[in-house]
Amino acid sequence: MLRADDGETVAERFAAERDWDLIARDVADPERGAELEVVWATDGPVTFQFQEDHVLNEGYVYLAGRDRARVERLEADLTGSLDLWSRDELLREAARHDEGPARGRAILRAGLGAPMEFDHEFYDLITGAMRSGEPAMRAIGIRACAYSPVAEYRPTLEELARNDAEQEIRDLARATLRAFDEFEVGS
Repeated sequence: MLRADDGETVAERFAAERDWDLIARDVADPERGAELEVVWATDGPVTFQFQEDHVLNEGYVYLAGRDRARVERLEADLTGSLDLWSRDELLREAARHDEGPARGRAILRAGLGAPMEFDHEFYDLITGAMRSGEPAMRAIGIRACAYSPVAEYRPTLEELARNDAEQEIRDLARATLRAFDEFEVGS
């Protein structure tokens, strides 16, 4: 997760400083669920990508490629060069807000910035939101778990899909479970 207000400019500058070639730029279209996405070819078989989440209106960057060693080298450069939210900062920011929109944004940001492997603290934060007495917070929790899907979210999603009092929450949980199935998350 980038801290900058204009993440696209930050990502463009980072790529330009390394002479990486722009290979794609897809304009955001929230109505069809498409986010702003910009992709650069690095000097190896890895791409550097920027996306702007249309719910948070915040940008994030990531690397994609099969060359694990190359990804790790570039990741070290990326984390050393860009102003990113750290794991601990994401968790502290969520803990700092007890309720309301600021807490919701912090939980969504934490979901987006969470590791792609299971992390107990992020899991506790996000499932806590999914079990909230407030339907809006439950929806935020479901969206947050979809950003960094791990199998451990499945039981809570299944419970919400079956038994939540709100149809909208049941539908959102079912849709998220379908996405988990499609990407073979915990199935």
